[in-house]
Amino acid sequence: FFQKNMEGKVPDFVKTRRIKSDSKSESIKWMLCQNRETLLYMTNLGCIEMNPWSSRVGSLNNPDYIIFDLDPNKASAADLVVTAKKVHEILELIGVKGFLKTSGGKGLHVYIPVLPKYTYGQTREFSLLVSQMVHRDLPDITSLERMPDKRIGKVYLDFLQNGRGKTMACVYSLRPREGGGVSTPLEWEELTPEFDPGQFNYFTIGKRLEEKGDLWKDFFKNPIDLRAILKNL
Repeated sequence: FFQKNMEGKVPDFVKTRRIKSDSKSESIKWMLCQNRETLLYMTNLGCIEMNPWSSRVGSLNNPDYIIFDLDPNKASAADLVVTAKKVHEILELIGVKGFLKTSGGKGLHVYIPVLPKYTYGQTREFSLLVSQMVHRDLPDITSLERMPDKRIGKVYLDFLQNGRGKTMACVYSLRPREGGGVSTPLEWEELTPEFDPGQFNYFTIGKRLEEKGDLWKDFFKNPIDLRAILKNL
């Protein structure tokens, strides 16, 4: 289950902020994971999966990144790889670096750091625009259809994850699924015909970090200016 309202439920060292959720009329107290101690406290509560917002306190209406959620929905791993590479190709054409990671399940996520001065609506429209370009080039293996039963066997380009209050499993989050999947940063070169998202899990992440380090360590270093990027489209 998901526990959002932490009113009277956390110790004093855990910071909270009263925020109005889009789905409810009343404000509730949300937990802010600002430090290692709070992260350990969440783990002690049994929080396997960490799902933050895309924006932070101080700029709640302005996300720090844009999300491309590639959901295979029974599509093959090969089609998932082709789709992700097409996203990468389009982003490169307009001068944008996309950060790639596994979802921790069967899908892939592509994130783009953005200056926190644009609205969720604007970032969602950008994600939709690029997704439409991907679907235009790969109409047989991708879909923008929201109803799952109408896109079985195709990779769903879920641009709607870019919304206030929407949450996604953060980088390095465990997923409470068979196999102990971890949402793991990838290099684009790792998207080969033999790619298997299931190999990135609790048992492999330690050795991988020792060998490759944190592939997302510079994630927030060069956020894009969305208005300038749109001129390249």
